[in-house]
Amino acid sequence: MNATVRPDGVRALSPTWLLVAAGLLSPHSAQAQSPRSSLIEDATALCVTCIELRVDQSLGAEDGPGYLVPHGGLVQDGAGQFWALQRDGPKVFSASGEYLGTVGRKGSGPREFQDVSSAFVDPTGNVHIFDPTNLRESVFTPARELVEAWRSPGIVVTAVPLDGSSYVGNMLVSTASGVGLPLHIVNDGSNLVISFGDLGARTAAPMRTVGIAFDKSADLIYTVEIQDFDLHVWDRSGSLLRAYRRPAFLGPSTQQRRSNANGRATITGSVMAMRVDGRDRLWVASWVPKPDWRSFANEVPGRGGTVEYGWSAPSDVFTSVLEVIDLEESEVIARVELGARLIYGFLDEGRVFGPVHGENGYYWIDVSTVIYTPGTPGWRQ
Repeated sequence: MNATVRPDGVRALSPTWLLVAAGLLSPHSAQAQSPRSSLIEDATALCVTCIELRVDQSLGAEDGPGYLVPHGGLVQDGAGQFWALQRDGPKVFSASGEYLGTVGRKGSGPREFQDVSSAFVDPTGNVHIFDPTNLRESVFTPARELVEAWRSPGIVVTAVPLDGSSYVGNMLVSTASGVGLPLHIVNDGSNLVISFGDLGARTAAPMRTVGIAFDKSADLIYTVEIQDFDLHVWDRSGSLLRAYRRPAFLGPSTQQRRSNANGRATITGSVMAMRVDGRDRLWVASWVPKPDWRSFANEVPGRGGTVEYGWSAPSDVFTSVLEVIDLEESEVIARVELGARLIYGFLDEGRVFGPVHGENGYYWIDVSTVIYTPGTPGWRQ
């Protein structure tokens, strides 16, 4: 019931489906006709004191083999060990944060990686790691033994487990029924079951960065256009059930950014992660530009004479916002703004993780417990 959206560089970052074409193509695709979107607004009694974070572990080291570089993903295997995703293979830490070892190395052979993008833990406690450059999904035990490896049916950006070894992925595929669609359900590593996500942008946007969460109790898939906060709820057949919009929350819309006429770039926030708590409530972690972000950004020449921005650390220009959205009422019922403490994703139902950037390039990942207080004014049971 949780998911991580890979933060593949927020400045460039930028989880849908009706009328299944049954029997026409296999694997088949589903196309969506969007229902009327509900507007998400703040509740009248919005609670800003319901949510707190408590840091439990810090993963990383100032130097040596446990040193981490910014990449984003983190999962915890069946033995309680943390797997911090790095581009050329995960680094594994104990439940207490001690560095244990690295899985694999850079390359294209077995146990080798070119560009790790996503990972999840299956019901047996094994870790599934996706490498879109090698077009491969590798499965490891908590003892870091390679169980099996499959050729992925496409370029996987994010994969969220459904049950067993099946997952729903934001990925780029080249099948006749799936090309241009952002979402795909895959069984047993390479069996592409269904492709979906056509919201009228299949030709204009052949690959959209989409965040995904899965509600196991209701068997529903939640997806979000991560830079415009367009939220959709689907069943496994690809039927679009509900849609929500949250305009301007993350900053300028995609259309506003594209139509920027003065040659000066701007930045927008991103939905970094979502999870569903089983009560028709969606927890969302977002990065939102600080009001004074330009003071901490460096102007650099862009394409065609435009001006773009860079920064030393994301926390210089973004702040994290953690919210609870009551989807039945289409309201934000609780929110906390975390300042420079950024959230990359949800580790499980009660924990989040995020980056900490220190001096001299030192980087580590904090794992925090989310503490909320039901009954606080504004909290709907």
